[in-house]
Amino acid sequence: MPTYNGASYLLPAIKSAFSQTHQNFELLIVDDGSSDDTVSIARDFALVDKRIKIHLNRERLGLGGNWNRCLDLAVGEWIKFLFQDDLLDEECVARMIEVGSTSGAQMVVCDRNFEFSPEISDEFREEFLKNRTEHSLANRFGDFAHLIDKAEFSNQVGRHPEWNFVGEPTVVMFRRAAIRKVGYFNTDLIQLIDWEFWARLGTNIGLYYLPEKLATFRIHSTGTSLANKSHRRFRASFLDPLVIDYELLYNPHFIEVGKAARTDKLHIDLARNLFETYHLAKSAFAQRHDQPLEIAKAMTQEWNYIHSKYP
Repeated sequence: MPTYNGASYLLPAIKSAFSQTHQNFELLIVDDGSSDDTVSIARDFALVDKRIKIHLNRERLGLGGNWNRCLDLAVGEWIKFLFQDDLLDEECVARMIEVGSTSGAQMVVCDRNFEFSPEISDEFREEFLKNRTEHSLANRFGDFAHLIDKAEFSNQVGRHPEWNFVGEPTVVMFRRAAIRKVGYFNTDLIQLIDWEFWARLGTNIGLYYLPEKLATFRIHSTGTSLANKSHRRFRASFLDPLVIDYELLYNPHFIEVGKAARTDKLHIDLARNLFETYHLAKSAFAQRHDQPLEIAKAMTQEWNYIHSKYP
C-alpha cells in the first residue's frame, strides 16, 4: 500500500485488507513523506497486527517512485496493490489467488465497483463510467472468467495503445517473479503509469480475467487522476501518450505488440501512431504561450525532458 497524505481515506482501506478471508499475507505500507496523520493511523494498526510492515521513505520519491519502492520491499509470492483510498471485498485476495494458482496465470485482474464522492459532477460520472465500460477487459475479450494469452492481449494493446482497459492497481494481482521479466513502473509517466506496466506485463505473460467485483475504486476531487487533468493536463494528455507510443515501437518488452501489429487485419502502424502523437503534442506545446506563465514554464520543462529522453 503506497501512501501519501491519505489519512482521510486510510482507515477503511486498511480495515478492508484485514477483513480478507485469506489471512496469510503481509500488508506493506510504504509512506512517501505524509504530513497528515497517515503514518500514525498505520502505526496504530501495526501495534495490534504484526502483519503490517511500515516503511518510511527518507525522501519524496513521487507517485511512481513510491510504487516501485513497494515492489522492491515486497517479499510475498504474489503482489496485490491496495491504494489508500480504495477498498477490497472480503473474498478478493482468496479468489484471485485461487484462480491464479489453478490456471497457472502470473497475472490476475478482477472487476470492481466505483464509488464517487458527492462533489463529483453527474456529467463526469456518466462520462467516466461510459469510458470504463467501453475500455474494459470484458468489452475487449468477453465478460466471462478466462485466460487471455499474450498474443490476444498484444493485439488489443496495438489497437488501443492509450486506453487502460485493465483497470486501476487495486484490481490487479501478479507474481513477484514477473518483475524480473518486465522491470518496474515507468516513472516518466504520470497518468498512464499503471496502464503501461499492465501492458508490459500482459504482452509478456498474459493474464487471467475474473469478472467478479472484488474491489472498490473511489473517485474524489483530491485523487491523482483528477489532479493531473486539472493541473498537469499537457503532461497527462499529450506527453504520456507520446511516451506510450514510443515504448510500443522501441522497447523490446513490447516485441509482441509489434508482431501483432504486423499481422492485424486493421494494419496497425506503430510508427505512424508515434508520428501522429508527436505532432499532436508538438502542436499543444506550441500553444503554451496562451497559458499562465507558470504553466507555460512547466510545459517547457516537461517537453524538453521527454523530448531528450525519448528522441
